[in-house]
Amino acid sequence: MSRLSFTARAALRSPFAQSLVLRPSLRYNAVRFDLNIRSKSTTTPVGREQEWTLSEGANKEVVAKQREEKTVTTEPADLVVRQRTNTAITAEPAEVAYKPQSSTAEPTGVPVGPVRQSAVSRSPQKLPWSADEIQMLQDHIATSRAPDSRIDEISTPNLNDMPKPNLNDVPKPNLNDIPKPSLPEKRPADVIAQHRTDSAPPAATTISADTRSAWTRLKNLFLGTSIILGLTFSYLYISDTRAGVHRWVVIPSIRYFFRDAEDAHEFGNNILKALYTFGLNPRERGNADSTGDLRVEVFGQTLDNPIGISAGLDKHGEIPNPLFDLGPALVEIGGTTPQPQEGNPKPRVFRIPSQNAIINRYGLNSHGADHVAMQLRQRLREWAHRMGYGSGADVERMILDGEAGVPAGSLRPGKLLAVQVAKNKNTPDSDIDAVRADYVYCVERLARYADVIVVNVSSPNTPGLRDLQKSEPLQHILRGVVSAARAVDRKVKPAVMVKVSPDEDSADEVRGICDAVYAADVDGIIVGNTTKKRPNPLPAGYTLPDAEAQTLLEMGGYSGPQMFERTLALVKQYRKALDQRGPVGGGKAIFATGGITSGEQALEVLNAGASVAMVYTALVYGGVGTITRIKDEMRQRMRGSRAIGDVGEAEVV
Repeated sequence: MSRLSFTARAALRSPFAQSLVLRPSLRYNAVRFDLNIRSKSTTTPVGREQEWTLSEGANKEVVAKQREEKTVTTEPADLVVRQRTNTAITAEPAEVAYKPQSSTAEPTGVPVGPVRQSAVSRSPQKLPWSADEIQMLQDHIATSRAPDSRIDEISTPNLNDMPKPNLNDVPKPNLNDIPKPSLPEKRPADVIAQHRTDSAPPAATTISADTRSAWTRLKNLFLGTSIILGLTFSYLYISDTRAGVHRWVVIPSIRYFFRDAEDAHEFGNNILKALYTFGLNPRERGNADSTGDLRVEVFGQTLDNPIGISAGLDKHGEIPNPLFDLGPALVEIGGTTPQPQEGNPKPRVFRIPSQNAIINRYGLNSHGADHVAMQLRQRLREWAHRMGYGSGADVERMILDGEAGVPAGSLRPGKLLAVQVAKNKNTPDSDIDAVRADYVYCVERLARYADVIVVNVSSPNTPGLRDLQKSEPLQHILRGVVSAARAVDRKVKPAVMVKVSPDEDSADEVRGICDAVYAADVDGIIVGNTTKKRPNPLPAGYTLPDAEAQTLLEMGGYSGPQMFERTLALVKQYRKALDQRGPVGGGKAIFATGGITSGEQALEVLNAGASVAMVYTALVYGGVGTITRIKDEMRQRMRGSRAIGDVGEAEVV
């Protein structure tokens, strides 16, 4: 019976049986056939319908007991098919565990498990099968079990016996005969227009979306423009020397964060150098000097204005270009010694804020003449490349000979670069020839790249240096310097000046220096330097704070506004002494430095006989706008009173 049941199930899975069951004439949505071919009568359970599936080895006693408890209906041994449909769907789950009909214990040996049941009505319906359909089904089952005799007739082909095709006989296709694909016809314009009309969004939605998009673009444009304008305005303001932020914000901030004045000095130089590299350094805008109201004639060169920056701010020749951008017509770098030297031990720079003054004892710290010469030569090469002259020895010689139309030192029309030189600290003062050799060495290395050579014999921080201001040793040193400067391989030779101390102010000392200047054919004198003296505080009667009073006791040279009266007196004294030995007002040039902080003071020293007024400490406390402010004050004073007369026209040869 198990073999027959297996065969019946296989037959029901065949396409033929499924085609019979799923005929459209039966009109059932879901059909399931349970086919049982039994040799005995088929039982139909009384009450709730249950389906038992017994394996071939089921317990016969259990089967007999179940048959006695149920109403048995005997039918012929044929194929019984029961169909459950989903016409009456209940809420019972599709799969339920088997439950016996009676409350008796489950018979042992009967496999129990989940039986799939479809949701059916209370009374299952029998499918009316005809005798012919049953016969056809039985014939199909018998046929499916019979072996297929056609399989034996199929023989495996021998590939070796098959003829090999001759590829040479295959005709080659002619590519020219292949028809080219035709492009699809263009859609008529009216069809395209209709498609666009049909696919277009409603007019109100389009207008709303366009409005939002236009508003967004307008906001983005406004925001981007505001950012660009803000950055541009910030750049123009911060990089302008006239901006008050430099004097009232930057300088106090640097003093606050850098308690040591030398650290602040180095920080300021590094910032200027970095900003100049990116073109962001502060500069004087507007070119007010182009009016020519402040022009002066010095050493055969016409300077745009009579304001300069004293040595000490750029000791190593690293930032002459950023300093020129601040507006002066003269920049003095150094002092430079033949060999590198550290100077005096730190700390060596001290502030006196209430007086806007400084005490320093640097001691001529220098990287050496060779280092400064290398810096200046590199600066010349970069300028030549930037101006399109190229590079090479011929280009350098052309620029140094003045054929580029600018001074060889400053590389800017209407401006001059001065380089200050000094002796090494370890060179004995008593050996005048050794001292002279130090100065000559510096001149030989640096004179090619300078417009003015300044001989420093007045530093108060180098022991014995001021002793060289005596007439005889000074003449010996200056002759050597002038000879070396005249021997420079350059068409336009650099001018030579000597920087003297403000403390040697007696008539004999002034006369001896002027004699040495004329004897050595020096071109001029820079009057003033830091002083060993301690002037009275300003204003008169002011009492210094305890900390500043203690600072005032530090050794070193003092510089500040209190020095102005001394500087002004020395300018008048030297102008008179020089004019007694040569042409009045035109024999030798005088540059004044020390205590000059305003345009009015600059005009005073110029009227006293100086050709250039130089600043240092005022720039430290006033910031990068100091030069511009002084020149503006000079113009205002000149327009108001016309007091200086020939300051803008004086020729100093």
